[in-house]
Amino acid sequence: MLMVNNLLFVVATPFEIAPLHTWLEESTKKVADNIYNMKGLTITILVTGVGTFNMSFQCGKLFGSGYKPQLAVNAGLAGSFDTALELTTVVNVYKDTFADVGVYEKDGSFTSIFDLELIKPDVIPFKQGWLENDSHLASFLPNKTAITVNATSGDEARIKVLKDKYNADLESMEGASFAHACQMSSIPYLQIRALSNYVEPRNRMNWKIDQSIARLNEVLIHMVQAYAAP
Repeated sequence: MLMVNNLLFVVATPFEIAPLHTWLEESTKKVADNIYNMKGLTITILVTGVGTFNMSFQCGKLFGSGYKPQLAVNAGLAGSFDTALELTTVVNVYKDTFADVGVYEKDGSFTSIFDLELIKPDVIPFKQGWLENDSHLASFLPNKTAITVNATSGDEARIKVLKDKYNADLESMEGASFAHACQMSSIPYLQIRALSNYVEPRNRMNWKIDQSIARLNEVLIHMVQAYAAP
């Protein structure tokens, strides 16, 4: 287990991490706004706002200030392409990419910036256009692949294009930005997500937001307890 005394949680929206925040307020010593201490473990929460641009800016601003946690954890919800995965399942994303940066062709297919050779697919920190995390710090969770998009997929045509192109397990709106910032800053990281909905024609009636947040935060609280253990 990695020795950690400075743990960072990065989240797009405050509601995704609200149960952890409440637990920290009640169970740890508050050092400052969004900074807590438990048995020598410093826990910091960064709320970035939704989307790749917010995630990139806020992580860049924080890491550029000289702050360097021993572990950064991006926590949030995600949509699952794989309907065999049960909603509310919490997973570790070990592989992610920017899935809608490029060109949608007239036949409806998608050509990425790597396909266009605007960026070499193996330029650091990418490997064949993907951001891969070799960390085994979340071996207690199932490992899944993800794509990051600027607009979540809610129609059959777009869903098919992304499935055919990337064959990923899930999608989010920030994951690859977080992974990119951590890798460029040499910060160990995890991306932990709870599956709140299937990637299908948009139908919020089928989503399990509250249950997924509850399951996600159970995992996050257990992580804090484990790293704070003597």
